[in-house]
Amino acid sequence: MTVLPMQDCTSEKHAKKTVNALTHFVTHRLTQKNQLAISSSKSSSEQFIVTMQLLQHDEAMHNSSELTISVHLKIVDVRTEKPQVVFQEVIDHNTLLEGALPSEDALNWQDPSFRVSPIGLAHAKVSREVATRIEDYIKLATKGNT
Repeated sequence: MTVLPMQDCTSEKHAKKTVNALTHFVTHRLTQKNQLAISSSKSSSEQFIVTMQLLQHDEAMHNSSELTISVHLKIVDVRTEKPQVVFQEVIDHNTLLEGALPSEDALNWQDPSFRVSPIGLAHAKVSREVATRIEDYIKLATKGNT
């Protein structure tokens, strides 16, 4: 299976860091269990190609601050001559935040403190959900073929 880097389809100023972080978290979760072979580039021996697009990563200010994240997940089956989209879903996640999002300079997803921050926890939930969807579908599609 090839997991391509997440594409940014937003106009958000933090998008490059956000898509890098979410791509890392999704692939890390998939490799933790060692049940799926993952590549980060297209290969002729791959059975599935996974694409992800960040559609939304917005903060809305109402009574409190709310972070909305939307990811479009698509799985393409390339086991036959003609590749076919076999799964696609938009995964939405909303998180209430205690305050406004930090500035771009403060967002360092590689910093251990980021992982326990409200935005880091929101990214963890979204990446866990995306990774679970990928894993579940690939296991279902390849059941009996391994």
